[in-house]
Amino acid sequence: MMPAIDRFWSHVDKSGGYDACWRYGKSTHYGKVRLGGKGSKQMSAHRYSYLVHFGVDPPSWAVIMHKCDNPTCVNPRHLILATQADNAADCVAKRRMKGLFSTGHDDRRQHGSSRPNAKLVESDIPTIKSDGRTNKAIAAEYGVSKDLVSKIKQRKAWKHVE
Repeated sequence: MMPAIDRFWSHVDKSGGYDACWRYGKSTHYGKVRLGGKGSKQMSAHRYSYLVHFGVDPPSWAVIMHKCDNPTCVNPRHLILATQADNAADCVAKRRMKGLFSTGHDDRRQHGSSRPNAKLVESDIPTIKSDGRTNKAIAAEYGVSKDLVSKIKQRKAWKHVE
């Protein structure tokens, strides 16, 4: 069986360079690293990256916060040891917290291609919605997940684009 560190690196994309986000896995959300064989303990990929790079296993009360706000990023230059309160304050300061505003929607919140890690632009959405190929084929062309393509077609994602 491959050691956890080798499995971790086999899923990290560092193609953007030293200061770019290093994407872990194919997910659009937080990835997990299995520390042993099947059924063993798992650790979030960004927390594991912090452990590997800084040699410190963060205490259970600590969160590893992303300066880049990209949940798939494992670049140690983008990770900060923080408390949940710090993380929540960062979320509020960047106006990312759902339900924070009285209307339930904040017009200043970033949508679509204005988001920092967006891979699509608004002009891609009508094409994706009308594309008859499989979601997997469309996702491969645009470099996104097939789940995102499905959500776009169901009008659950990129809802602001007709």
